[in-house]
Amino acid sequence: MVICSVDCDVTSRAGMFPMQVKQLAEWAGTTVRTVRHYHHLGLLEVPPTVRGRRDYTIAHLARLLRIRWLADSGVPLAQISEILSAEDEGTLRETVRHDLEQVRQAIIAEQEKLRRQAERLDDVFERLDDGEPLSPMPTALSEFYDDLTERIIASGNSPGSIKVERQIMLVMAAHGMIPPSVGPFLAALDEDDLDLCARQFADFSELVHLNGPEGLDAAHELARRSQSLMLKHKQPLLRVLADISGGAAGRTAWMLTRMLTVSGYPHPLQVEFANHLLALMDQDPDFSATIRRWAGEEPRL
Repeated sequence: MVICSVDCDVTSRAGMFPMQVKQLAEWAGTTVRTVRHYHHLGLLEVPPTVRGRRDYTIAHLARLLRIRWLADSGVPLAQISEILSAEDEGTLRETVRHDLEQVRQAIIAEQEKLRRQAERLDDVFERLDDGEPLSPMPTALSEFYDDLTERIIASGNSPGSIKVERQIMLVMAAHGMIPPSVGPFLAALDEDDLDLCARQFADFSELVHLNGPEGLDAAHELARRSQSLMLKHKQPLLRVLADISGGAAGRTAWMLTRMLTVSGYPHPLQVEFANHLLALMDQDPDFSATIRRWAGEEPRL
């Protein structure tokens, strides 16, 4: 109907046809470059050259307007070619309908993507207004690391391991692997817990300066202290672990965590600490069920 009304209006103008490519483009609301691109794709027939010039007819304009109408509806040019060819060849309209339905589903998916982007921008605006860092990491987790960094520096130790930990968590957050339940878990930590966490990170950093039996004992003692803290807050932590996807997604999360941890903390004693902590957690039936759901029967880095 739109095309018909445009065509009827156009044909009422005396002396309009034949026309040159510039006029054709103007009447179709496009550019000469676009018209030539359609020629190149085979979407629009190239008129014959007569006495050194190419004259376009109403058929060219009608075809061009149809192409533009479909393109403005979101149909890719490749599918426009298939649709118009199907009509030219008398192919069943059901085939065309199927192609257009695929285009429609792609548009809906794109709309959903844009909706999520708009929601993320709302979060960015909120963080800007609150003076928070612009990062995919949850604010509660970012503030937790800020707090620990201040405590470690105040104690005269290096916060180096905190920096690596933040980078690991940022990657995890960007992949959607940090559930909202992290916030309540961190909120349940009291001042003594936070001091212990800061000490844990400081001692973890110091492992790189140790070796031999002394270093092994230090790594194991550090793992035992970490286990005690985890058992103290067992239920909130189990909720966090339960919110991390199981199945293939959970295994992917485990593989990414393993890769990032080994890459971020390559020292043998730091790896030993992590494996010993996993072994200690595996002794608790509740923690063990969750860990083995992701890491299999041998949860080691």
